[in-house]
Amino acid sequence: MSSLSKLGSHTLIYGGGRFLSKGLGFLLLPVYTRYLTSADYGIVSLLLITSGVAATAAQLGLGSAVFREVIYRKSDPDKAEGTALWSLLLAGSILFGLLMMTAGPLSQAIFDTDEMTRLLRLVFLTGWLDLSSVIFLASLRMRDRPVLYGILTLARFLTEIVLNILYVAVWERGVEGLILAGLWSTGIFGLAYLAWFFRRGLPGFDTGMLKRMLRFGLPLIPANLAAMVLTSSDRYFLQHFSGAQEVGLYSVGYMIGQITGLAVQAVHLAWPAHMFAVAKEPDGKQRLAQTLTWYVAAMGALVLGSSVLAPELLFLLTTPEFYAAWTVVPLIALGNMFYGMRYITNSGLATKNKMGSLPFITAGAAGLNLLLNAWWIPTQGMMGAARATLVSYLALFAVQLTLNLKVWYIAYEYRRLAWLFLSGIAWYFACTLITHENMWLNLALKLLILALWPLHLWLLGFPIESERRALRKKN
Repeated sequence: MSSLSKLGSHTLIYGGGRFLSKGLGFLLLPVYTRYLTSADYGIVSLLLITSGVAATAAQLGLGSAVFREVIYRKSDPDKAEGTALWSLLLAGSILFGLLMMTAGPLSQAIFDTDEMTRLLRLVFLTGWLDLSSVIFLASLRMRDRPVLYGILTLARFLTEIVLNILYVAVWERGVEGLILAGLWSTGIFGLAYLAWFFRRGLPGFDTGMLKRMLRFGLPLIPANLAAMVLTSSDRYFLQHFSGAQEVGLYSVGYMIGQITGLAVQAVHLAWPAHMFAVAKEPDGKQRLAQTLTWYVAAMGALVLGSSVLAPELLFLLTTPEFYAAWTVVPLIALGNMFYGMRYITNSGLATKNKMGSLPFITAGAAGLNLLLNAWWIPTQGMMGAARATLVSYLALFAVQLTLNLKVWYIAYEYRRLAWLFLSGIAWYFACTLITHENMWLNLALKLLILALWPLHLWLLGFPIESERRALRKKN
């Protein structure tokens, strides 16, 4: 197998694993929205986000640091994995232990009641049990075992589906059931991962390795936390100003908008290897510029499709209580596209090894997001949250693009990009004019209009003649 095909297959497996973990909520949306109220769904979202913030801090950046230690420094993988594992379990025990002891005040601060104390403790326990997966899955990737990675990821995905359906739909345990399903699935696989480590013998520990890994990993925590502020802080503002029902509606709309986000993550996995290879070529700048144009065209199609079809998707997947969530989808989907564009245009900072500014840029965007949330959400509710997300992502992309162009100038195809944006906006508003009472007729007409968008781009001269010749040669 060639290195390129090997990269493609591994990207498919590892990226597929991420798709499964992120896509579980979307797949089970028909179940959740039929057995949970919008307020229940909002509570679940806040519980999981709170646990996710704690997990980001508890991981100490060691999931990434162990890669560098083994692959770059050629350290003993068993000792590196053991050092990272022991450190995670110790740090996680301290942090999650403190959080479980203070769950009452946290519940009061987040939900204005102490009734969520037990549920907070359950999600913190789940977060602690999941720490072993960080090193275990990293180990499989470092040891080049994609098949086992894929099998275990699929097995966990199917286990979570079964447990969620049992707890939520069959036993009708509501919010508690959904949290317990997550606890059981995480516990089963988390303990299995620990058993795998200990079956090979007691994992070793090396203080020197830990110091090196912490020097690499700890600076990642602020950047990761800032990224979580960008993606999640609006739920806390919504809970405070509008209540759990608004959080639930927004979270469902956010999930539909994340269709674009899942595609962005898949591209992000494969992009670095491609970008570094192209950047070394004589025509590298031109090819990178064309790549951005094609990226916007592909992601624009996803943004357009998910935005236009959001009302119909919610009609098919949810209940009337959640239909109003469609209003935030276009803003969230477009924001995700801008967030992905920052990866595609990051060639200057990446190739010139000037990545040190990225945590500060991300932190700045997170600060802007907090300010906009505090300004807009009290008066605009979830639409204010969606607008704050879009503006923050756009600002993050604009600042990062400016820095990249200063380091390594690339003449991006701004005219073609502008035509893509204007065409997409026109097509979106054309589809919004379809407001027939029959949902199925609406869906058919929208799909017809969406299918004409590629033809419209072709008539506008996209792709250009040289790209058309290249496509003909490949075919």
